[in-house]
Amino acid sequence: MTAPPAEPALEVAIRRSHCDPAGIIYYPNYLDVFEDAIEEWLGADYRRLVLERGLGLAIVGVDCQFLAPVRMGDRLAIRLRLAELGEDGAVLALEGKAADALRLTARLTAAFTELASQRRIPFPPGLRARLAALEPVEGGSA
Repeated sequence: MTAPPAEPALEVAIRRSHCDPAGIIYYPNYLDVFEDAIEEWLGADYRRLVLERGLGLAIVGVDCQFLAPVRMGDRLAIRLRLAELGEDGAVLALEGKAADALRLTARLTAAFTELASQRRIPFPPGLRARLAALEPVEGGSA
């Protein structure tokens, strides 16, 4: 696997399909944005793991703090960092900014799984190395 960027970020244009009738992103849609950020960072190598080998990351825990609204028309930049890394799971720390203002923080607990059985399995060495190369969260156990 190729080396990830030092500070992975995905910028998402917030569209009407992300929002509730008030024009504010509907909170469950953040999970799709988070998944997109992770998949974008992992790139083609991750798609091959899923489609060809039947392996993947299952999000098994989510903790989000919504600090300020994100509205239709905003560009939300999601930054990805590492909070914890185990043999078969990781805690990823994400933060979202729009107009250079912090709008949300989140921690996603991800388990590496065999998709057919939904059983946790150890990370392949290349994926584990990519995760380990992420910028650690200050004070995290990564």
